[in-house]
Amino acid sequence: MEDITVKADHWLRVAAMAEDSHNKIAQLAADAKANQPIIDGISLQEGARKTPRQTKSLTQQVVEGITTRKQEFEAFQNGEIKNFRVNLDTKTSGVLGSDHVTGNTMTTYAGQGAILPPHQINFRDLISSVPVQNGSYTFYREGTVTNSFAQQTELNLKPSQDYTWVENRVSCVYISAITQFSKQLSYNLNFIQNTIATQLFRDFYRKENDYFNVTVAGNATGNGTVANPSATVDAEELIGIIANQIKSGYAPSYAVVDADEWRRLATTKPNDYSIPPVFSVGADGMLRINNTQIVVAPWAQTDHVLCFDSSQILRVEGESLRVEFSMEDSDNFQRNKITARCECFENIALLRPDSVIYKDFSNS
Repeated sequence: MEDITVKADHWLRVAAMAEDSHNKIAQLAADAKANQPIIDGISLQEGARKTPRQTKSLTQQVVEGITTRKQEFEAFQNGEIKNFRVNLDTKTSGVLGSDHVTGNTMTTYAGQGAILPPHQINFRDLISSVPVQNGSYTFYREGTVTNSFAQQTELNLKPSQDYTWVENRVSCVYISAITQFSKQLSYNLNFIQNTIATQLFRDFYRKENDYFNVTVAGNATGNGTVANPSATVDAEELIGIIANQIKSGYAPSYAVVDADEWRRLATTKPNDYSIPPVFSVGADGMLRINNTQIVVAPWAQTDHVLCFDSSQILRVEGESLRVEFSMEDSDNFQRNKITARCECFENIALLRPDSVIYKDFSNS
């Protein structure tokens, strides 16, 4: 009987403690609810000085911010985010960390990086692209042709017209680069995830432009000898180059020059200061000679022109341009590093080398 009494007293004390704890929790909840308008008022007053007014409570904002950040990071770890865009102040080598950032990262800063500009026009913008599945592209170039067409004499045999074809194959190559940065840096600079892909794309196009320009110019076999060898004005020579392509049966689409050469062409004046009818400026502001558009490109060679029929050049693409991010690279996981890779599996196919003229003006 005594044992039962002791147990009953024990459970009564436990019940009393539980009830007391419940009452304290209820009181804390009531106090928090009563203080919430004060907290919200402070938050709204502070927000009015810095940012637009928020309708959510301070507690809700904090919880939602933490939840969103956690979900983004888990998605990145699970591989659900593939083309993850980031931007940062890159160095020439090594892993990017907090020491690559100058100034105080705890102060208010812009939501995006002030990065260098890209090329305004890329070589790939001027030509067509063709996808390939096995990493190579085969085409057949017509060989030398002797035109045997002639008027037939009645009852005589017609002349024979023979054609030859030469197989050509272009294999894709990777144009690629990587950059690495610490995971801590992505927390110090929130904008890093929105800009690094822009930087990588920009620098990829710079390298691609140089590669395509050198490849096409180096294989050009079009006739660059103008009809008037005494011409000393670049505009005269360029008109002669375009005329050569037309005589060869091609339709010159573009004449690519650098900014200084474009300036010389645009400011050329005949002796009587009249406007040559062969030059025109379209509604888009582009300078043209007949139907040939003068393209100003920073990747063009100084005092040269690359004039070509765009239907005779193809960009062959095995894999499209992409940026990918991963922590699964070497010891990235142990060092809290992230590797960004930018690449494209491609090449350029010059179908008819004689459709391209690469000319050194050599007088400016």
